[in-house]
Order: sequence, then C-alpha cells, then structure tokens
Amino acid sequence: MKSVLTTLFFTLLLCSLLSPLPLVSATQGEKIYIGLAYYNANQNTHLIHEVVAVGLNCSFKFTFEPIFMNDVKHYVYISYPFLRFKSIIDISSAGANTTIISYVKEDVVLYAIITSCSVNTVTVRVNNVEIIGALLVETTLEELRETKRGFNVGGFFKAIGDFFSFIGNAFSVFVEMIKVSGTIITNTLVEGFRFLATIIGKPGDPLAQFYSSLYKLSLQQHVNNPYIGESVRGVLDCKLKLREVSGLIGAHRQEDLDKTLCDLENSAPQGIVGFLSVIWFTLSTSSKIIELIARNFVLINAVVILSIIVFGVTETIRRRSLEPLQSSIHMIYSVFKFYFMIGKFIYEAGLKLIEAIASLIEAVLPF
Repeated sequence: MKSVLTTLFFTLLLCSLLSPLPLVSATQGEKIYIGLAYYNANQNTHLIHEVVAVGLNCSFKFTFEPIFMNDVKHYVYISYPFLRFKSIIDISSAGANTTIISYVKEDVVLYAIITSCSVNTVTVRVNNVEIIGALLVETTLEELRETKRGFNVGGFFKAIGDFFSFIGNAFSVFVEMIKVSGTIITNTLVEGFRFLATIIGKPGDPLAQFYSSLYKLSLQQHVNNPYIGESVRGVLDCKLKLREVSGLIGAHRQEDLDKTLCDLENSAPQGIVGFLSVIWFTLSTSSKIIELIARNFVLINAVVILSIIVFGVTETIRRRSLEPLQSSIHMIYSVFKFYFMIGKFIYEAGLKLIEAIASLIEAVLPF
C-alpha cells in the first residue's frame, strides 16, 4: 500500500512539472485557431460544440470541449467572448492539412488547430441548436510560444495538495458507499411494499377515465379563447377544479366538480381489486339486458328451432327427399353444440382466471 501511494505521489508531481506536447511549426499560409467566439459564448462553457469550417476548396470539422478564461476577441466594431479548446474530441478535414497542437495558458493545457484551410464560413451547433455569427479565433505560433512554461512552483505545491486531496476523496467515497448501501436496502423494502400495494390495488371509480377524457375533449376547443382560455388551461393543468368551467363541459357528474382532472384520473380502479370491480360494475350495469335475454332465452330458441323444423319438413315434402330434413336436424344439433361450447369455454376460462389470480397472490405473498 505504501509503495502504491508513493508511486501516485510522484506521478502527480511529474505531471505538474512536465510541459505539454511540444509545439509543431506552422508553414507559410497556415492558420492557427485556438478558440471560437460568438455572442454570450461564456454561457455555454460546459457544453460540447460541433464545428464545421469551410474555406475555398477545403473544409474541416471537429468537436471540442470548451473552457472560458475571460478572453475577449475584438472584431472591427464588436467584441465577443471566446471559448478556448480545452480538448478536441474528433477532427477530420477535406482538401487541407490539419494538425492539433497543445500549449499552456495559466497553468492549463489547451489545444489549437493548425490548418492550411483559410476559413470563410463557420457553422456551430450546441445541443442541436445552431449558433449564428460564430467566428474562429486566430493566433500566431509566436504568441503560443510565449505562454510556454518552465518549472512551475505553484504547480509543484498544487500537485502535493492534489495528492492529499485524492486520499481524502477516496475515504469520502468509502463513507458514501456505506451510506448508499443503507439507502438501497431501505428503498428496496419501501418500494417492495409500494409494489405490493400496486398489485393489490383499489376498486376506485370505474367511470373516472371515461369522464376525464370527456371533460378534456370538451375543454380543448376553448383553450385559445381570449376570455376563458386561462381558466380552461388551469383546469387542464390540474391547477383548478372542474367547478371553474362547469358550464363548458356539458354532461357531467355533480361529484366531479369539486375535483381536479388529476384527482379524477387517480380515482380510477387499480390492480387486481380494480380489475374485479370493473367486471362487477359492468355486470351490474348490464343486469337489465342480461335479465331480458335470460327470461326469453327458451322462447327465442324454441322459435328458432321450430322455424328450422318447419323449413326442413316443407322442403322435404316439396323435393320428396329426406335430405332437407336431415340438414335441419343437423342445424338444430349445431345450435345446441354451440351453446355447449360457450358454456365449456366460460367454465374453462373461469378456472384459468382463478388459477392465475391464485398464482399471482402466491408469488407476491409466498407466506
């Protein structure tokens, strides 16, 4: 452990004393670009920039990470802050020789681009937004050489400080790992109970989603109304209750007026209990139709069967053949078989539903 710490210490020390990559020479006609200037450039210091530079019969594009060092570039009648190239992530060129070099300014290693392409237009995108009026900042090789450093006393003591800071940060990370582990265990238990509550659910209001959609549809046409639009938007954003626009939503339930749209949507059935409540609600509201069909089921089927028999007998007499009567008997058999298959399907589906619910409850509540 001691040897590792010693190695880290001397590595940091050497990094503070070593100069960056040596500068290469620039030939006649080559340009050296060290940054990008545009209006309010200092506000985008921490954003990656994508640059496409185009000249006469040449172009190059690159992506860079910026740094703002309070530099300002003057262009005739205007002054722009400019971002230097802290790192150049990717660069490619066409019709021109392009090289990346490094230099030092205020103890910070920065980068510049040497290219034979004299830029006429620059296109810059930041977060998929195009920057208008951006300009590449040009300098000379002599100006870069003036910033080259020798032995840096401040960097020496900074390296020592960084070394001990690294040790402190490592201990802090260890403490944070213990805290995070405790938080993960706590959150796992809490989220587990929340998940269980979600699975079980609640009965809720089966018509909540229907009326919520109906109210939204009624209010959307009034959103841009100059007189009531603000109230309508407030209701749609769940900031106001439905009572504020009760005259605009037509058919509505009285108890919904004291709720927001979000309250109404949250009252919808959830989980297993909610699913069962929807089924019960559907069956209970359809009881009259079901009762009507049940009462007349025998009569309806008797009429159908009698009609089939009469048709078969008539055709048998007319054609003097038993084939129509056989077909009629087969049709009557098909009707009874159809009812039998429906009953069998409902029975089997019910068993599968009960088994699925039992398996789900057993998986969630193994005890």
